Amino acid sequence: MEVNLSTKVSFCDLTHTGQLVSANTFPLGMAMVAAYAKKALGEDIDMELFKYPEDFSNYLDKNTPQIACFSNFSWNLNISYEFTKYIKGLNKDIPVIW
Repeated sequence: MEVNLSTKVSFCDLTHTGQLVSANTFPLGMAMVAAYAKKALGEDIDMELFKYPEDFSNYLDKNTPQIACFSNFSWNLNISYEFTKYIKGLNKDIPVIW
């Protein structure tokens, strides 16, 4: 797949943030994938990395990613799925990678 100039890509390793943060860890795996994409694609990719759903929701209020990437763990399956449904509601043709 050829990436267009400055493709907006969101990388999300989301955690629930109710009374406590359910996965209080640095999103290392997702950050490594994002870093590799940045190294390989350089200026062709405009990427953002998200850990907290509130930050990703605020991003989506102002931006629509052209590609959305989510980590897939037992603790974030449902929240990532809800964001996937929202993104597909914006544009069903946006690729979502899990």
